[in-house]
Amino acid sequence: MSPDQVAEIREQLRELRRELGEVVALQREANGRMGKLEARVFDLELWRARWQGAAATSRVAWMLAGGAVTGIIVSIVNNA
Repeated sequence: MSPDQVAEIREQLRELRRELGEVVALQREANGRMGKLEARVFDLELWRARWQGAAATSRVAWMLAGGAVTGIIVSIVNNA
């Protein structure tokens, strides 16, 4: 190889290193944003799960209340 070819290869390697440094910096920045985004998504999923649990609990409470009211009405009708 000629000295000019070696110099050209070295310059190309320097350029690749600079570009790789930029890519790594952008990746780190993106990872930081994704971490925050994932935390927000997790918070939303947790909030939704809590609401779904509350809705299921309220349905059970309404069924129990309906059963109790039905029992009271049947008792009143039978004693009348």
